[in-house]
Amino acid sequence: MSLRPTTCLLLLLHAGCASSAIELFEQCEITIVVTPESASAGAEVTARGGPLTDVRDTQVRVGGFTAEVLAVDANTTIPKDTATVDLTSLCNECQTCRAEALCAPCGRCVGERLTPTRRVQCFGDTATDPITSGVCDLCEQRAVFVVPDAVPPGATTVQLTNRHGSSAGVPFVVERSPGESTGGTADTATGSTPSTPPTSKTGDTASQSGTGS
Repeated sequence: MSLRPTTCLLLLLHAGCASSAIELFEQCEITIVVTPESASAGAEVTARGGPLTDVRDTQVRVGGFTAEVLAVDANTTIPKDTATVDLTSLCNECQTCRAEALCAPCGRCVGERLTPTRRVQCFGDTATDPITSGVCDLCEQRAVFVVPDAVPPGATTVQLTNRHGSSAGVPFVVERSPGESTGGTADTATGSTPSTPPTSKTGDTASQSGTGS
């Protein structure tokens, strides 16, 4: 069966108008706090802040060297007054709040699109005295990484990057590993003190040599 020229033209136009989905992300500066502020190579360090995503999407660089990321999640529990707060549950609920409020991935969201009750539940209320905290005020995200072996000891920085953007370089100190030589002599490294040969007086030479009677 042959197609008329008009039919062929319509088929080509249809093929050329096929749509494709493009995923867009808002770029922003990520804020992190690194604890501890110093550690030796191979030690685990935690970066708290956000917005964070997941392990596959997260890169941490220490002094320009890529670190192994072990976990990106919410802290397990923290003490709040006399109670223990499950941060994993709070962060999951905060994500639901942000989705309902159509929050941008970056910056603070106050939930203008939510009902007053839901808005306070999610994002708190700064007009009350004392201030009312919402679930998103209590959510704390963290990324756990390992200090790379290749990083030389000394002052450096930590930078975290994910699909939302990058953090500024956070000051960090890489400590010397236990037992690592500091460049001293062998005696100094082992902790021993060089021995000094005994000196003898001129008049005692015969008695010390054992030749006397």
